[in-house]
Amino acid sequence: MNQEEKLFKKNLEETQRQIKHIRHYRTLNELKSMNPYAFEEYIADLYRRKGYKAKVTKRTGDGGKDIILTKDGVLSIVECKRYNETKVGRPEIQKFHSAIIDERAKEGFYITTGNFTNPAIDYVKDKPIRLINGNHLLKLIDEVS
Repeated sequence: MNQEEKLFKKNLEETQRQIKHIRHYRTLNELKSMNPYAFEEYIADLYRRKGYKAKVTKRTGDGGKDIILTKDGVLSIVECKRYNETKVGRPEIQKFHSAIIDERAKEGFYITTGNFTNPAIDYVKDKPIRLINGNHLLKLIDEVS
């Protein structure tokens, strides 16, 4: 097997691993049952399937970002929260906005298995932040699996 074939095989195996990983968790309850670090890896795989390069940050002192994404030379960051009933509020989104600025990222994705408060939703209207709640997350999973 030549180098090109080995690379193709490696890429194919990684793609199959990502799809299998994403398909394994299909409901909000399953996603909420994951440990926080497994959830971050899962979200990174989800964005890899969408064509991004994704790097999960270190577990402590991540500066308000869990994943660093790049696609077509554009830098984005992701914050992941597994919540049951808790809604993500404006203060958390403001902190995340600061992380986007500090990283000089073009945009940010704040992903939760729960939902967002109205003040949080209002805050992002003129910001480069996409809020992804549990229902939207399930749609993203369906798109890539």
